Formats: sequence, C-alpha cells, structure tokens
Amino acid sequence: MKRRILSLMLLCMLALPMAMAQGTKKIELTFFYPVQVGGPLTKLIEKICSDFTAENPNIVVKPVYTGN
Repeated sequence: MKRRILSLMLLCMLALPMAMAQGTKKIELTFFYPVQVGGPLTKLIEKICSDFTAENPNIVVKPVYTGN
C-alpha cells in the first residue's frame, strides 16, 4: 500500500515541472490502480488524488481502478 502511494507521489512530482513549464495549461494524469477496490481504500485513493489536485491546480489526477 505504501509503495503504491509513494509511486503515485513520485509520478506526480515528475509531472510537476512539466505543468509549471506549460504555464496555466492543465495536465491530466490517469492513475491506474492495479486492483479492483471499494469501500475505505477507494475513499483513501480518491482523497489522495483530490488533495494533490487541490495543492497543484494545474495537475488533475484521475484514479482508474483496473481490477483483476
């Protein structure tokens, strides 16, 4: 779990300089979460993505739950 969250954070950190170079143009990242989830885990991933977008308004992270 921690490894996946850290991977998302690293991906977003790598995308941040691209967003800054783009100026006000929004960047949309699709985060493919490799398991089908529901309940508390889904809420956690959604919160992480929305918190990141709130802090970085030029980058929108959209989680996609790919299932098995």
